[in-house]
Amino acid sequence: RDTWFWVLAALVGLLISFGSQLALFDGFYWLMPGYRVFRNQERNALIVSWALAVLATYGAEVLLDHLPRRVRAWLRREIRWLTVGALLLGVAAAVLTYLGTQSGSRAWADQTTLTFIFLALTIVVLALRAYRPVPRLWLAVLLVISVALDVITINRAVDQAAPYEVFPAQAPLAAIRSDADPAAVFRLHNEQRLPGHAACLAGLAEVGGITPMHVGAYQDFIKQVPREVRWSLLNVRYLVTWRSTVDDHLGQPVEAALLDQQGEGKEAVYTYRLAEDHLRAWVVHEVKVEPDRDSIYAALAAPEFDPRRVAVVNSPIEVVTNEAIEPVSIGELQPDRLVVDARLTAPGLLVLSEVNYPGWSASVNGQPQPIVEVDGLLRGLVLSSGPARIELVFQPKSVLLGGGVTLLGVGCWIVVWLWPLRRRAKVVH
Repeated sequence: RDTWFWVLAALVGLLISFGSQLALFDGFYWLMPGYRVFRNQERNALIVSWALAVLATYGAEVLLDHLPRRVRAWLRREIRWLTVGALLLGVAAAVLTYLGTQSGSRAWADQTTLTFIFLALTIVVLALRAYRPVPRLWLAVLLVISVALDVITINRAVDQAAPYEVFPAQAPLAAIRSDADPAAVFRLHNEQRLPGHAACLAGLAEVGGITPMHVGAYQDFIKQVPREVRWSLLNVRYLVTWRSTVDDHLGQPVEAALLDQQGEGKEAVYTYRLAEDHLRAWVVHEVKVEPDRDSIYAALAAPEFDPRRVAVVNSPIEVVTNEAIEPVSIGELQPDRLVVDARLTAPGLLVLSEVNYPGWSASVNGQPQPIVEVDGLLRGLVLSSGPARIELVFQPKSVLLGGGVTLLGVGCWIVVWLWPLRRRAKVVH
């Protein structure tokens, strides 16, 4: 039964690995709960590799056990077919090797040659067991050596790569670090001119990155909101881009200072400091209500929209109109903790240039305060007049729940493991 289970697992994993080329993946994607959370269907090949490894272990167990005469006879017949296949594979390896010397590409030749070598080694192992019984310990050692050689040689192109600098020094980042105030809080916008996460490695916050998992609202925000509004709402101070001039989505120039230029033409990399100071936190005294995110993003794209004066929300909020500039300062900024100090002359809405991701909780002057989604993406808090110390902490309940379930599972495993020992001890007494 175990053998057939792993055969079925290997077959299903192989069929899913074809993705949308076969109907099975689409069926799993739409009908199986939770399956659409995962990405890259070709990674289901891991299921195939794991199942084949288990089947190979079962095969090794049979091979090292006592073999009846009929099984030996069956092995001899299989060895003949495998030998024919190895000869054909050897011819193919020789042809591909010749073609590789002509074209300069040896990838297929190397893989085919290695497959031929290990198939020949497999035939030798089976022949030793089928035609001439050998000590099973020697055979087991030979099997382990075969597996080790297989793993080492197949992956040698990856495992034996020469050391290299993953994130070499970037001139745009050096220009930004030399220009920026060390105490300033800002982000940079990389328009596909820096290696992914290079800014993060340099200690700079950036908009975007190369993570494969994206928040849907953030992706919609990036696609639908004009870039100059995004820069304002996302605290962008520096821009690393391919653009020789900085302009808004209507083609109007945006005031910016050129700090650095690398290369020319299509390969050029320009680094700018935007003239307008985009904040990480600010207070507004005017709100506009829109029913859904699409309507909110449309409001953000309106020519008259001013993100420093107006906030767009999906439910009414009580604020008092006030033209005064309310002082806001960042007291502490960590990936999982944010402290902001503010002093309001009239009730208003504090807007934070932080994605409203689940798991964040807020308090104002030590009292819990609900977080409001602002501009279809950001976090906000309604504040009364007077001084306010705002603390936001990332403590997702899902992590606590997952930890509790894990501890419960470990506890159950310990009980199941110890219970037979306890019963055995009673029998002995």
